[in-house]
Amino acid sequence: FQSKSKDLSTFKELWTAHGFRTSMVTSPKPAVSVYLESCINPSGIDVSKSSDVIEGRNYLLYLLGMHPNQKDESDVEETYQSGIKSVYCLLQFCKKLRSVRESDMQDPRIVEILKDWETGLSTCTNA
Repeated sequence: FQSKSKDLSTFKELWTAHGFRTSMVTSPKPAVSVYLESCINPSGIDVSKSSDVIEGRNYLLYLLGMHPNQKDESDVEETYQSGIKSVYCLLQFCKKLRSVRESDMQDPRIVEILKDWETGLSTCTNA
């Protein structure tokens, strides 16, 4: 449970850093709640200072289907197919490899390869 709690906390921090007001909910399952009004008016950020924050915020709004320039849900699917799917699939592959091939995880060469991949993935997902 502690790992899931840390993941949720990190996920909440991502949204907060991009000007969304959030809270943690515990029922029926632990989750992060994003307040609707913060999707319209960013809170706690100076959007004029960081293009990374603006791009990240626009991306998150796009995923929610609330970006002002978004035409329809096919835009979200196109964005997923072009930029997210391959990174997500590789991340899932690395997780699966670690659990299915536990004996191979003793080989330092394989561990190093996976570490390089996962470092690259974390760079992609944190960008």
